[in-house]
Amino acid sequence: MNIREMAIEYIRQNPGCTSAQIASGADIPRRLIQPLMTELQTQEVVIRYARQGHPFFYRLPLESDRILLGAQYEAHRAKAVELESRGYWRRAAREWLLAMDSTRNEEARDKATDRREYCIRLGCVGISSEVSTINSVSVPAIDLWRD
Repeated sequence: MNIREMAIEYIRQNPGCTSAQIASGADIPRRLIQPLMTELQTQEVVIRYARQGHPFFYRLPLESDRILLGAQYEAHRAKAVELESRGYWRRAAREWLLAMDSTRNEEARDKATDRREYCIRLGCVGISSEVSTINSVSVPAIDLWRD
């Protein structure tokens, strides 16, 4: 079992636990727990919530948590999740944008925005951000040309 599965299993058995409890209970190194929990929350595998300034608590989503957000939102969400699983990050980012535009629920929009940013980040891995080698040249005769 990998650390992701260990964390999910610990949360399943102990809903409402903190990241420190997950790290010690599932025997996951502390330096790995925060990035892991952020990833799981972004991918909607777990739900993160806070109570009165206390650290975040985690639990698995319930069926009652799923708000009916409309057929279009659900269709774009399902397509985006499928594209993510196949590694088509930029296409998934576009589907998350469409999902975000198809609902008025602020919480759903925030989640779609987070997932879109996650997909964009993963879609840009290995792409060089060097300055383009295309130069623009001004040609005076064309610049002054008029009908």
